[in-house]
Amino acid sequence: MFLADVHSHILYGVDDGAKNKSVMLKMLDNAYANGVRAICVTPHYNPELFEYNPKGEEKAFSELLGYSKEKYPDLRLYRWNEIYVFSGVPSFLIENKREFIAGSNNVLIEFSVNVTFQDIAETILGMTSLGYKSVLAHVERYKNITRKNVAQLKQMGAVITVNAESVIGINGWTAARFVKGLIKRGLVSIVSSDAHTSEAYDSFSEAYRIVLKKHGDAVAEPLFWSNANNLFIKETE
Repeated sequence: MFLADVHSHILYGVDDGAKNKSVMLKMLDNAYANGVRAICVTPHYNPELFEYNPKGEEKAFSELLGYSKEKYPDLRLYRWNEIYVFSGVPSFLIENKREFIAGSNNVLIEFSVNVTFQDIAETILGMTSLGYKSVLAHVERYKNITRKNVAQLKQMGAVITVNAESVIGINGWTAARFVKGLIKRGLVSIVSSDAHTSEAYDSFSEAYRIVLKKHGDAVAEPLFWSNANNLFIKETE
């Protein structure tokens, strides 16, 4: 079984992910060793919180791509950004669509942990009205969001993602219970690594094994492979 990762901070020197080129390449090595065959690199973006470094992203991605092509020719790499939602984000995306979402209509978004359901819902509705599909990062982090809210967001068209480390319990018992309940009820679309370190890919493959053992291939395969390919990656091919 191969894995596809739509959320990673593997590029070095551009956010709080890989600190240098050596760490970035080690992360890629460990991702491949754990069965990952497709990765979307998704550095953080929010002009109010992070310094955007497009030249740095381009340089790091070029180096990563060159290394990957030489060592892992069957590994696919794609560029996106994880956009921390800020005021005016829909109009911003219209102006910068190609740069930030690779020419597709899918947008990986995150919010403050204290965001309300109403704020997420309004953002998704606004982006949908402009032709964008919202891919909601690590839904288990948002303190005010209930299981019922997640079901509502999915009905609105959001792609619901959770982090692998929450599946295996690294992010605490509460997050693990919440995520497992979502998976059991079919409310999760994709499990991703949100990798900031090499070890995150050990957690990614462990999460796959846990879901496979608990729910079988019919659940595990789309969460870790085909949903990522069908909803995200293939649009850029």
